[in-house]
Amino acid sequence: MLKSRLGHSVWESFVSRFSGSRRLARKARRTLRVGSDANRTGETLEQRIVPAGTSPVNVSFNGGTLTLLSVVAATNDTVSVKAGTAYTDVLVNGKFSTRLNGVTNSTISTINFDGKTGTDSLSVSGISTTLTVGLTGVEKLQLNTGDTTVTSDAGVALLTSNVAGTLTLTASTGDVTQSGATNVSGLTTVTATTGNINLNNASNAFGTLVLSGANVTVKESGPTDFGTTTATGALTVTSTGAVTDSGVVTVTGATSVTSVGNSITLDGTGAGSSFGGTLVLKGTNIVVNDSNGSTDLGAVTAAGNFTLTSANHVTHTSGNISVNGLATITVSGESDVTLTAGSNNFGSLQISGRNVSVTEKSATSLAGVTALTLTI
Repeated sequence: MLKSRLGHSVWESFVSRFSGSRRLARKARRTLRVGSDANRTGETLEQRIVPAGTSPVNVSFNGGTLTLLSVVAATNDTVSVKAGTAYTDVLVNGKFSTRLNGVTNSTISTINFDGKTGTDSLSVSGISTTLTVGLTGVEKLQLNTGDTTVTSDAGVALLTSNVAGTLTLTASTGDVTQSGATNVSGLTTVTATTGNINLNNASNAFGTLVLSGANVTVKESGPTDFGTTTATGALTVTSTGAVTDSGVVTVTGATSVTSVGNSITLDGTGAGSSFGGTLVLKGTNIVVNDSNGSTDLGAVTAAGNFTLTSANHVTHTSGNISVNGLATITVSGESDVTLTAGSNNFGSLQISGRNVSVTEKSATSLAGVTALTLTI
C-alpha cells in the first residue's frame, strides 16, 4: 500500500510539472506572437531593417537625405518610399525592406537613388514638404508628393503621378515620357537636355508648362498654358481647353495645335512667339503672332476668327484653310501674303501686305485690303 501511494505521488508530481511546462510554453508563444504583431505595426520599434546582404537595395537616412543604393548592377529593382506621420517604409520589389521610425513625411527633404542600371523604378508617396529627387540609372518614376524637383542622368518615364504643387524635372540625357497620367497643380518645368518630351496621356493636367526639348508632345485634359517653351524639333499639342502662352514659344520645326471647341492664342504675350516650320491649327478663335520671320501655314480650321501677324512673308504650302469668321492677316514691311494651296474658305478677309494672292473655293468677301498687288 505504501509503495502504491508513493508511486501515485511521483506520478502526480510528474503530471503537474509537465502540465506547468506546457502552460509556460503556450504563454511564451502568445508573448512572442504579440511582440511580433507590435513589430509589424511599428508600435515598439525605433528602426526595423532587413540585414545587409538580404535586400538588393541598401537604405540609409542622414540629415534629411534618404539614400537608396542598388547592391548589384544589371538588376531591375522597384523601390517604393511610403512616408507617414510617424515613420517611413521602404519596399523593394514589393517586399518590405526598411522601416525608419521618426523619419516622416515632413523630415525627408532629399531622396537619392543610385540604381546602377537604366531599368530601375522609384515610387514616392506621402511627402508633402518640398522634395528633391536625384536619380542615377533609374528609368521609371512615380510621384505622389508636394513641390518636387527631379534630376536624372538619363531619360525618365513618368508613371501615374500627382504633384500638389510645382514639378521641375531635368533629364540630362534621353527622353522624358510617361505611361500614366501626370497631374501637377502648379508650374510644370520639364527639360530634356538632349532628348524629346512626350507627355501624351489625354488625362494629363498641368499648371503652366515650361518645356525645353527636341520634339515636344503634350496632351492635356483642360486648358493648356505655355510659359517660355523651346522645341528644337516639332511641337504637337492636343488640349480639351483653351491653349495660351504666358511666355514666348520658340519652335524650330512644325507646330500642330488642336483645341476643338476652344480658342488658341500663341502671341508671346504680345511680343510674338517664333515658329520656324509649318503651322497646323484647329480651334475656335485663333490668334498667332510669329516673330520668327516668314510664316508657313498648313491646314488651319477656325470655327470663329483667325488672326495672324507675321514679321515676314506668309505662305501656304499644304492643307486647307477654313475660317468661319473673319480672317485677318498682317505682315511687316515689304512682305507678301500667298494663300493659294488647298481648297480654302473664308467668312471674310482682311489682309495687309505687299503682294497678296488668295485662292478661295467660294465667293470671297473682302473686309479690307492693303496691298501693292492683289490676286484672287
